[in-house]
This record gives sequence, structure tokens and C-alpha cells, in this order.
Amino acid sequence: MLKFGKSLVIVLGLVVSLVSAQASMAADWDISRSHRSAVKELLKEMGTYEIISSSVERGLVKIAKDDAKKAANMRKLVSTLDEEKLDATLIPLYAYYYSKKDAKGITEFFRSETGRIAMKSAREKASGDKNAKIKLTADQELEMRKFFNSDAGRVFTRNRKFINQELKYRIGIMTTRLMYEYIYPR
Repeated sequence: MLKFGKSLVIVLGLVVSLVSAQASMAADWDISRSHRSAVKELLKEMGTYEIISSSVERGLVKIAKDDAKKAANMRKLVSTLDEEKLDATLIPLYAYYYSKKDAKGITEFFRSETGRIAMKSAREKASGDKNAKIKLTADQELEMRKFFNSDAGRVFTRNRKFINQELKYRIGIMTTRLMYEYIYPR
């Protein structure tokens, strides 16, 4: 039984890495302009660029906390992380998990007042505020439930976990590369 359990863990690990590799290997030519545009709008509405930049900055500054000069250099470096650099990684990832229709539906929700409140809370949590909470009116709670029961909301909920895992992995790689390039140069 123990041998079967180890084999299962290995197989699951291979499947996860395969899905991750497929998402990261989605070629630019496989994504239509309209799909790319829909995903780009989604990323903007969700504040993904800001969340990633602040996460990378927090990680790098934490590593360089003993040296003020290194920490200042890290902040400057993080400011160079612009949308264009992040798009090369983010658009294929999100396009893999969200169709153009799904991306448009999710974007529509996050453009609403309720969606903006939800994203504000998510940004606060991402920036380290552990007490960030969503404060919604009764109508806004109904709007949120309606979204999460829609096709786009179900796809968002189902794939959010996988995207977050992949983003953590990619942010970790990005942070490590930046750390070795700028904190510990050769």
C-alpha cells in the first residue's frame, strides 16, 4: 500500500508539472489578438501588475533588509518591472486557463463597484494587511453571488487556485533571478 501511495504522489507531481509546463509554454501565436486583449484587460482590472510588483519588492527588500543600499537598489529594480515584461509570462498563463469569453465576463464583474471592492481587499491582503476585509451591502453581496454562480464566475473559482500556484512559482523564480543578479552579483 505504501508503495502505491508513493507512486501516486510521483504521478500527481508529474501531472502538475506537465500542466504547469503547458501553461507556460503556450506560444504567443496560439493566442488570438482578441483573446490577448481580453486577458490584458482582465489583468489590468484585477490589478495583477501591481500585486506582483509589490510581492516581488517585499520579497527582495526582505532579503536585502540588512543592507539599506541593497534594499534601495531592489526598489529601483522592481520599478523597472513594467507591464510589457510581465505580459510575456502572464498573458499565456491566463489565456491557458480563461477563454476570451471567460476573461470578458470576469473583467465585467471586476469593473463593477462590487468587483472593485473585492479587488481592493485582495490588494490590501497582497500588500500584507492581514485584517483586510470585504465590506459589502446586501445588494453587492447578491451581485457577488450572481457572479460566482455564472459560467465566468465558476471558471474563475475553479482556475484561480491553479493560477495562484503558478504565479507563486513564477514570482519565486523572478525574485531569485533578480536577487542573484542584483544583490549577489558575480
